[in-house]
Amino acid sequence: MIWIQMRLLGELNHANGFRIDERNERVHAATTRNPSNQIHQLYEPMEDEISLLDLAITLAKHKRLIIGMPIAVALIAGIVTLFIPNTYKATTKIFPIGGKNVSTEIYVSLLKSEPVADSLVKRFKLQTAYNRATPEDAREQLIDVTQIALDKKDGTIGVNVSDHSGKLAAAIANGYADQLRQISEQLPITEASTRRISLEKQQVRAQQELIDAETALADFKAQSGDVGVNGNIEAYVKSSMALKAQIAAKEVELAFLRNGDDTMKNASYVRLQQEVNSLWSELGKVEGGSLLTGNFTKPQLDYLRLVKEQSYAQTNAMELRKQVALARIEESNNAANFQILQKAAIPDRPSSPQRSKIILIAALASVFLAVLWAFITEALQHAKQDPESSKQFQLLQRYLKWN
Repeated sequence: MIWIQMRLLGELNHANGFRIDERNERVHAATTRNPSNQIHQLYEPMEDEISLLDLAITLAKHKRLIIGMPIAVALIAGIVTLFIPNTYKATTKIFPIGGKNVSTEIYVSLLKSEPVADSLVKRFKLQTAYNRATPEDAREQLIDVTQIALDKKDGTIGVNVSDHSGKLAAAIANGYADQLRQISEQLPITEASTRRISLEKQQVRAQQELIDAETALADFKAQSGDVGVNGNIEAYVKSSMALKAQIAAKEVELAFLRNGDDTMKNASYVRLQQEVNSLWSELGKVEGGSLLTGNFTKPQLDYLRLVKEQSYAQTNAMELRKQVALARIEESNNAANFQILQKAAIPDRPSSPQRSKIILIAALASVFLAVLWAFITEALQHAKQDPESSKQFQLLQRYLKWN
């Protein structure tokens, strides 16, 4: 801007060039006749330099434009901002406590995940609130108005939600924390969570196998009645299958511990391995004195097979229930957790539009444009008075014509 003003002011003074040359010729003639006039000539101000007085004159000449234009623009900007709807921003701050081998970044990823956004869209009916055609469009709108960031200084996660309704913005911001809590309980964030989820799936299958085995045994008894199997033999079969089921359950538990670090030094692993060895030893003693000798009829063999299946399924389901309970306790002790440091409140003041800032920027921009226009206008007027510049303007006008 300074260069432009210097250039324009140069044009202003260029129009006075001819008068300056004439004056210099008269001064030269006078000094030739009287050398003492040279002293006055040395200290006389140079008229071809930029004068602050010229600047003041130009600004004063266009004072109505320079003062009136910013006022008018500020009024127009103020009126326009009145039609811009208010936007409110609500903030929730979450402090991850974490768990063993749990990264804080996991919480940020979960908060930004599509399942969390989809749940919020459904919970707060954002498809209607945002006036979107599909839930996917509403989800994209929610992502656009939400800012989720990790503050590496204090380790907190900020969730900022903007909306034209302050109440809805606060509700959504707090909803993020609720959804984070729910999804963290469902997903295997920690090793304990992975183990608990796997055992719960096995428990469901084991429970169904137990129901099927009990149903099959009951149907067989209803159809065949007493097939004459010795009670000792039935007790032996149940005892043997119960031991096998316990061993299978303990082996599953050992597999989880074996995948961890320093398994051989892990006290739980050593204790469990000893239990498995003891069960195998007991099973060997039971099967060593096998009572399954002699001839059995086909109904008796079918009955003993069903007793085996029922006994194994019953013991397996019972052992898995114990393991699931222990896994939940371990998950609770090592669970990934977080606290809500700041719950989003309904904002009293809008975050945007910032009307005062908009009006100020518009007014300052109009002042710049008004001053620039004043200097350009003044430069053009003086340039037209210069014969050489006038010819150049005429040439420019001729080349600007299309025909």
